[in-house]
Amino acid sequence: MTWIQHHRESADHASKAEACLRLGNPEKARDLYVFSARAEELALKELHHSKVRTYGITAVSAASLYFKAGQLDCAERIAMEGMAFDGLPAFARHQLRHIVQVVWAEQERQTRKPEVSLRRQTHAGVLRAVHLDRDWLEVAVGDSHIKVVGVGEQVDDVIGPFVNKRVLIHVASDGETHRFVDIEPDD
Repeated sequence: MTWIQHHRESADHASKAEACLRLGNPEKARDLYVFSARAEELALKELHHSKVRTYGITAVSAASLYFKAGQLDCAERIAMEGMAFDGLPAFARHQLRHIVQVVWAEQERQTRKPEVSLRRQTHAGVLRAVHLDRDWLEVAVGDSHIKVVGVGEQVDDVIGPFVNKRVLIHVASDGETHRFVDIEPDD
């Protein structure tokens, strides 16, 4: 097939994908965007190296279609390959760079841990252990021990004198991990 045939096929699939989105069928739209992006990538491979403007437009289109399909790695790959194309027009380089930045931001958003709500808690107990190198301390509360992380530089200067004494330890907890907020003597 020629560039124009692949490009027309891509445009047809993209048009159908847009219609699916309007009708509330994002899954079908994503599938059609994948077909559209693959066809546009095949069109890209059919271009002669002297067609730099057409190459730039087609590379932007293919990368954008992969992004719409949720194929972030493919969108990034096409955009990076496009930017490496010798003689790529400035407008295309700018658009491909923007696509890469959007892809990276989306990848970061998808890999970020969901925010967990932290609850402030105060525990009364005896400070039993302090680990200077590993940045934690341990407080005996009743029959159990609570490990508190994220103590920072305060371990040596402020907390050291509290060892084996009753303290009130203030933490931010997600239920499993207790992060240090403050410590004070329990007089």
